[in-house]
Order: sequence, then C-alpha cells, then structure tokens
Amino acid sequence: MQLKPPLSFHDQLEKLLDRGMIVGDLNSAEEFLQSHNYYHLNKYFHEFMDSNENYSQGTTFEYIEFIYENDTWLRNQLFSLIEPFELKAKTIVANYLSLKYGSDVFYIYGIYQDINAWQNTMNIVLHEIKRDPTNPVVSWHLKQYDGMFPMWVLIEFFTLGSLSRFFGNLNNIDKNEIADVFNISGYFLKSWLKSISLLRNLCAHTGQLFRRTYTSPPTLPNFFGWPTNDNRQLFALALVLKRLSTKTNWQTFAYALDQRDINQPFLTDYGFPQNWRDYLM
Repeated sequence: MQLKPPLSFHDQLEKLLDRGMIVGDLNSAEEFLQSHNYYHLNKYFHEFMDSNENYSQGTTFEYIEFIYENDTWLRNQLFSLIEPFELKAKTIVANYLSLKYGSDVFYIYGIYQDINAWQNTMNIVLHEIKRDPTNPVVSWHLKQYDGMFPMWVLIEFFTLGSLSRFFGNLNNIDKNEIADVFNISGYFLKSWLKSISLLRNLCAHTGQLFRRTYTSPPTLPNFFGWPTNDNRQLFALALVLKRLSTKTNWQTFAYALDQRDINQPFLTDYGFPQNWRDYLM
C-alpha cells in the first residue's frame, strides 16, 4: 500500500473543514497546526469523529485547542508531583537495601525473586551507565572499583520504570518494609510504581491524557472510599498520588486544579466525579 501524500498546513486545515470541523479563526488555526504536528493532534481529533471519519456536529477547532491546553497543563502539574516522589522512592530503596545487605546489594542476585528479571534490570541500568562514560562518577568507579557501583550510586541511573521492575522483584519482606515509609503495603506500592511510571512517561513525552483508559491501572485499597474496580482513568491515579505526595506538594496541586476547574470545568473527561473535591481536597 502506498503511503499517504504529505499535506501543507493550509491543506491540513482544509481537510478538517471538509470533514465538518468548525473553525472560527482560520489564520489562528493554521498557526496552531504549524507548531503542533497534525498527527500529534490526531488522537484528539478522533475523539470527535464518527465511523465515516467526519466530525460530530458542533465540533470546533477552538475546543480541540482547549482540550489540548488542559492536557498540557495537567501533564506539567502531574509531573510536579511525580518527580519528588520518584526521587524519594529511589532514596528510600537504595538506603534500605544498602543498610540491610551492603553496598553491593545490586549484585547479590540471590536476594531477588526472579534471577532473569534481576538480570534484565541489571542490563538496562548498566546500559544507562555506559551511555555516559565521561561522567566523573562513572569514570571514577570504573577506575577505582573495577566497574562496581554502590547501590546509592546505581539508583541514580534507574528510570522510574526500572525502579518499578526492580522493586517488584524484591522479596515481600523488603517490599513491605520499604513501602511502610509511605504508610502502605508492598503489594500496593508495587502496583502504584508501575502505574505512575507509565503516567510519568506520558507526561514527559506529550502523551494524551484526555479520555485515556489506562492499561496498567493502580490497585486501589478499600480505604480510599472509591470503587476499587473503577481504576482505569486519571482520577484513580490522582488518588494514588495524593497518598504518595507531601502535604505541601499535594495542596499546591489540588488548589491549582480546583481553580482551573472552577474557571471552566473539564475534569469529567479524566474520570473525575462531580464531587471529586471530597476525595482530593
């Protein structure tokens, strides 16, 4: 099958108009297309298309921009919660394991549940280290310690996804003792790390949050007071992040969310109930 031909920004706009989209300001819309890849926006466009790829009656380009701006804002706000949690989680994991098993705990494969999973994590982390051999920390340990790294150094080369897989491979006693810092069980923290790592990647790489159904949803405890099987939209992840965030960070996020939603409500498209403030404020 032959690939589709490229379209100029003007022709992209004409395509939207031909399919029934209402555009209030043609010049402004074309400028928006020039700075936002059509294919990047396509995932938003398709939310308002019928089976014939025509737009639902009343769909406006300005509303697509509104949705996109909310997604952008939400990604930035969520990242402000995920980043400090990621740093704290790495710090706690490295400190706990180092004190219990020693500086070389990363290399002691016998304490992990699955040796193949351990090897995969090691390969990923060592690959990250080798990507920057001029890093003074890396070069020092390569020279002085024959390429061995203490856990508190290695953890700096973990992505949140790597940390999620690494944590999941710990024995249950270690998982629970680490998770106790967050006042939850290892069972829940294992699930939450995986879900948050995927959300973090969406936030870091301009992923769509609008009406997204999450394929790796967090396991929810009964004490959240929210149906445990209603966990595949962003609201469930917000409940989790509230539990994992500092009081100050969460209050800053929740206040900003409240003010934006008051000005122009938008959170129902992210799985938030009408009384979301009862859960998050």
